[in-house]
Amino acid sequence: MSFFNKMKDLLLGLYLSPVNNNTRLALSLRNRIMPETLHLNALVFTIQKLVNEKNFGKLILDIGCFDGGTSIFFHNEIKNSKVIGFEAGKQSYLNAIEKTAGIPGIKIENYAVTNYCGIAEFFVTDNKLSSSLNPLTGSDSRFATETTEKVNTITLDEYFKKEGLTHEKVLVLKLDVQGHEPKVLKGAHNTLSKTLFVLIEMSNHQSYRDGAQYYEVDQLLRENGFVLQNIFASYSYGKYLYEYDSIYINQNLL
Repeated sequence: MSFFNKMKDLLLGLYLSPVNNNTRLALSLRNRIMPETLHLNALVFTIQKLVNEKNFGKLILDIGCFDGGTSIFFHNEIKNSKVIGFEAGKQSYLNAIEKTAGIPGIKIENYAVTNYCGIAEFFVTDNKLSSSLNPLTGSDSRFATETTEKVNTITLDEYFKKEGLTHEKVLVLKLDVQGHEPKVLKGAHNTLSKTLFVLIEMSNHQSYRDGAQYYEVDQLLRENGFVLQNIFASYSYGKYLYEYDSIYINQNLL
């Protein structure tokens, strides 16, 4: 963690110290100050309130971890968690490796997670965060394709077999894959059956060719036993909601 981020967390902690005994109030104030992490803080709050850690594991899958920031967040906020981050883009992967170096409990993998194992073309955009296995349609003027890369792909079910994790429960599956969500979920049937929470970005736009819409993702999750637990709508552009983050909970496990 950078010196700036350490100081920011320290000052925020001091500011919230008078209300820290009231978890809901502290969470509400933190979200007003840092709305970009609202969905992450809410997930941690939900886990703390609903999950008995004796009955569930601490494995977190961070699909589309970018530079490792969310992996570090989960590691810091969820005690004794084991985080596996997946990042397809070469430069973002290297940045995540550097950022998480020396932090026990975080592992970064250079895979694009999808519904098959092999090689695919990855479209790297000029703002990097919007890079995807799905090419851009050109309808979104906020970013453009900068370059393409050949990347290794894997399914979550195959990754669990390869790593000997088939019997391990998943506390959180976080997905930020820019329209590629259905293919990730279709390659994770066995993994989803033992996953408690899914934190996922949902789209209401056509920025990506064959990019999934929110209702397609919702249907797939419901077919796998998940129900909607919360919504965080922080991305509105013009006249409509562009995208939002959702928490789903596996009703078969809790």
